[in-house]
Amino acid sequence: MSEIAHDAIVRKVDSNSVTVKLLNQISCSGCQAEKACGVSGKESKTITIAGNYDVKPGDRVSVTMQQSAGYRAVFLGYILPLFIFIFFLVLLSALSVKELTAGLISLGTLIPYYLLFLLFRKSIASGISFHI
Repeated sequence: MSEIAHDAIVRKVDSNSVTVKLLNQISCSGCQAEKACGVSGKESKTITIAGNYDVKPGDRVSVTMQQSAGYRAVFLGYILPLFIFIFFLVLLSALSVKELTAGLISLGTLIPYYLLFLLFRKSIASGISFHI
């Protein structure tokens, strides 16, 4: 399976996790998922990776994740909420609800979605893992 990789610098090492700061990369511009990726962009990102690794603060490492996990994250974070929003917007418009009201209610339907997302973040995150 294909992997997505980012260079990073180790910031902190614990007994069961490593905190790294992802480096900004020029190579992100060639990646198809650049615009939807949560780690691309101008600002640097800090992530914590579960596991016991033989690294020390200051080490340069390569952080990887399965490409399929990246697609899953994009789907759950961006695409599914968009479909939910559009579904309710079309449904409410078909029921002759005023546009402003339909838009606000459609946005409001995303509140329970993201609350559920927040409640189940640990189980969702277990399928989207980084490795050094």
